[in-house]
Amino acid sequence: MAQLERFMFYYIDTINEKNFKEAIDLAKQMLEICEDESAPVIEGLLSAAMSLENMKIGEFDEVEELWNSYEEAKKFLMPQNRHYAILLETTLILENTKEEIERII
Repeated sequence: MAQLERFMFYYIDTINEKNFKEAIDLAKQMLEICEDESAPVIEGLLSAAMSLENMKIGEFDEVEELWNSYEEAKKFLMPQNRHYAILLETTLILENTKEEIERII
C-alpha cells in the first residue's frame, strides 16, 4: 500500500512539472500493484496523462477520447475507496493542468 501511495504522490509531482511521459509510466506501474477498487480510477489517470502529453506535443487526434476516458473513470472514485483523498486531489490537479495547457494553446 505504501508503495502505491508513493507512486501517487510522485505522479502528482510529474503532472505539476508537465512531465507527462513519466506520469504515463507511473500510472502503468500503479496499475500493476493497485487493488481492484482503485484500478478503474488509475486507468483514468493513465488516460489523462496520455491526453495531456498529446496536447503538449500537438497531437490532438486522441486528446478528447482519452480525456473522456478519464472523465468516465472518475465515476469510480468514491469516498469508501482507500485512496480517495489522494485520488481526489490528483483529479483536481489534472483538471487544473489541462485548463492551463488549453490557455497556452
